[in-house]
Amino acid sequence: MEQQLLEAKLRTKKGKVYSRKLRKEGLIPAVLYGGSKDPLPVEVNIRDLERIFLSGEGSNIIINLQFSNVNGNPVEAVLIKDFQQDPVTSAFLHVDFLRVSLKEKITAHVPLVLVGEAPGVKETGILEHFLRELTIRCLPLEIPRHIEVDVSQLKIGESIHARDLKVPKGIEVLSDPDQVVVTIGVPSKLEVEEVVAAPTVTEPEVIGKGKEEEVVKEEEKEAEK
Repeated sequence: MEQQLLEAKLRTKKGKVYSRKLRKEGLIPAVLYGGSKDPLPVEVNIRDLERIFLSGEGSNIIINLQFSNVNGNPVEAVLIKDFQQDPVTSAFLHVDFLRVSLKEKITAHVPLVLVGEAPGVKETGILEHFLRELTIRCLPLEIPRHIEVDVSQLKIGESIHARDLKVPKGIEVLSDPDQVVVTIGVPSKLEVEEVVAAPTVTEPEVIGKGKEEEVVKEEEKEAEK
């Protein structure tokens, strides 16, 4: 992973009023912490920070903070640990920088990107992407932008687990190896309702008037006997 240079300055003041003043000047308040050193209040240029975010390196980019108002212009290797944005304008409001040593392994979360076209999808299967990030441990400069998940051989009913992923050499996977990354689900079958034939209703026999008289006469004869 490439490193990005970002100019920074130590903040001499703190507070909400001073932070608002910085933002009006195109700067953003930040904090640098981690390692064996004390936390430091710093400020960086908003435009420069946005440029780094738009570079495509993702959240695991290694930034070299170069302090222009400190003797010797020291440089600190950092990661963006956290940041706050305006909910309306998405403008950066605050950033937390974490010190890292380029010689010590760290834990990082790397995006998983699906590549290829799954045969199961062509067979009307449903592709379900469950695990979006992989937790890994490696040296800071070895953190990949993303890890590809090849689904070009995936058929209906088949899955890819974390243990199946191919990761670069030197990277230790910390995610549960049994976690399902992606699967091709079986399409839901439409239930065909069986049409049940209505039972045949037998109409009662209607006895006409003539027929009724004959029946009565027969009964009278039987009575006389």
